Amino acid sequence: KREVNKLAAAKPAKKTPQSRKRKTPPKTVAPPQAKMSSIDMRRTHESAFQIAYHRHMTETVNLLKQSAMRGEASVPVEVMASTRKRNITVLRNSAELAHSYGGKAMTEEDLTMTIAKAERDAITKFIAENSRQPNDNN
Repeated sequence: KREVNKLAAAKPAKKTPQSRKRKTPPKTVAPPQAKMSSIDMRRTHESAFQIAYHRHMTETVNLLKQSAMRGEASVPVEVMASTRKRNITVLRNSAELAHSYGGKAMTEEDLTMTIAKAERDAITKFIAENSRQPNDNN
């Protein structure tokens, strides 16, 4: 009898439903992220630069339209300065990041010339849009 009791004592206790539950949740492993190459990163930041350029041009066209609707000859200086400051910051950041991945370095003069070109393009677009509209005087 003692032998049987020793064997019973050596067996692990019967598992109950509660003891079968894991005490810690299983670890989830995130799938490996594909790393972007430096060329892809450069292109991404160059695209962001182009988007910022077009945004500045579009905002300038909209400011020209608003000023024209108010009968003003030009966009107020403080409004244009605020728009320039905001967009040149985005252009600068995008250019610096593109440069850090092998893109062309841009000076402050380059950035200023880029903003000026966006504004010239905006004026050209504004004039073209207004020349296509039918004349209300007829």
